[in-house]
Amino acid sequence: MVTRMRERDRAVLSTPQNERWQVPVSPPIFTAVESEAWANLIAAELGLFFPVGRRRSLEERLWSRMQSLGLASPASYRAYLDSHPEEWGALADVLVVTESRFFREEASFRALRESILPECIARRETGGGRRELSFWSAGCSTGEEAYTLAMIALETVPLPTIWDLHILGSDLSARNIDHAREGIYDQRRLENLPAEWRARYAEEDAVARQARMSAAVRLLTTFRQHNLCGEPWPIGSQDVIVCQNVIFYFRREDQLRVLNRLYDTLRPGGALLIGATELPLAPIRAGVSPARVGDALAYRRPWGRW
Repeated sequence: MVTRMRERDRAVLSTPQNERWQVPVSPPIFTAVESEAWANLIAAELGLFFPVGRRRSLEERLWSRMQSLGLASPASYRAYLDSHPEEWGALADVLVVTESRFFREEASFRALRESILPECIARRETGGGRRELSFWSAGCSTGEEAYTLAMIALETVPLPTIWDLHILGSDLSARNIDHAREGIYDQRRLENLPAEWRARYAEEDAVARQARMSAAVRLLTTFRQHNLCGEPWPIGSQDVIVCQNVIFYFRREDQLRVLNRLYDTLRPGGALLIGATELPLAPIRAGVSPARVGDALAYRRPWGRW
């Protein structure tokens, strides 16, 4: 993991003690300096930024891990992180947002189905290119977005069985990735699915009030844990990248760096779709601004040789 801390922050958080006694029953009181130091540490290690307005939420989540480990103070938890680096994964699990749903940002998926994807397909078929399309749900949470891309691909690509279709979902949280791979959701999460798609791609259990995504979409989709703000970035080139409601959890400098790397990962003619509330970040660099695609906005890479 990336470790870029100011020495002042490290001094504030460090302690020689590793206390496992008198665990408080309510969240400990963080000083402003301690809270700032923790926010800087987590931004450096995980890429997640907690501004002042969200610091209480950060402190409560830190406390939940302290309780689980039987640690009595923020300083002892900092020492534990130093001696148990695997704890960063458990901390990431409680810090990330797990709210997701199928067809979130409906305008973006409509633009993908009605404009972006048909254009990519036509270019491949008329230009003699390989019948291959790659999609990446970056920051996929529990997998609904990645499975949405798989369903759109199956419904939009003519004769999908003769195409190589690849859908990748990635997330910082290992717990989210485990859920995504399982592909089982409460029925209420299926509410945004068109009725015919729900019947075709969701295997529902009325007694358990759950549904598992069908083999057709699960076979197209792979999931992996990945830190968008970290190194390395072993992700191949993509035709479509969806990174919605993710980057506003990063610091401004990390937002621009990640968006530029996502854009550079696009194949010629590819599209990068981000959340509507994140579009004021545009342009991400000279000459790269979002373009109107139906009711949505997307960063598009110019067509050229692949």
